[in-house]
Amino acid sequence: AEKIAEAALAAERTKLEQTEAGVKQREAARHTKRVKKSIWHFTVSLKRRALLGWLCELDEAHRRRRLLRKALARMKLRALSRSFEAWIEFRRRIKESRMERRVLEL
Repeated sequence: AEKIAEAALAAERTKLEQTEAGVKQREAARHTKRVKKSIWHFTVSLKRRALLGWLCELDEAHRRRRLLRKALARMKLRALSRSFEAWIEFRRRIKESRMERRVLEL
């Protein structure tokens, strides 16, 4: 009877140890899964941030280029209008000198 009780106790103990080992394995598996998931989330967020930063930088460069293009167009327009005004002034002076010559001829 004592041997049967000891055997039952030993069987219970091994069953308990097996259950304990199973629980530990499941906890370890959950932990590794959680760690893998957090690593994945971290890498994805890093990639997302990098992409967002790159897009913002691209947008900033585009904005800068557009502003430079506008400024260049403005400068060209000013130069054009200045040369046009100078040409008009030149024509006006030529007309004036012609008129003066005609007046002097009379």
